[in-house]
Amino acid sequence: MVEGPDNHWPVILVEKDNAPWNEMEKRLKEETKRACRLLGYDGELTFLQYGGEFPVDAGHEAKIEREKLSDWAKQRLHGNQPN
Repeated sequence: MVEGPDNHWPVILVEKDNAPWNEMEKRLKEETKRACRLLGYDGELTFLQYGGEFPVDAGHEAKIEREKLSDWAKQRLHGNQPN
């Protein structure tokens, strides 16, 4: 999860998978809706499919570089289609 444009709402990024995106997105929305209800969150969530593997810190292979993903999501949501 990263911050959306102007940090107003969260964006959930999903690594590209073999499953059809529309089916995966529908399932994610259903599952997160239940979790949000339990946590008392009633704000907006946006889902985006990231076209490749998430960028990771070279020194910590498991550490995802959330800042890069956040920048990618902001560009994508503002109409630009970054690679």
